[in-house]
Amino acid sequence: MNGLEKKIEETRKKMYDSYLSEQDYDQVLRFSQELDRLLNKWTELKSPQVNR
Repeated sequence: MNGLEKKIEETRKKMYDSYLSEQDYDQVLRFSQELDRLLNKWTELKSPQVNR
């Protein structure tokens, strides 16, 4: 697992743990947004290099 994939898994766990512990919704949302950003970056890196 590379660094980005590790960060994705860590962020996913933090988000889920925050949800389960009923933390403030804003905290869960921040983790969700960070996870989206990381997944978009991962997708971009894994996608074929078309018109770049």
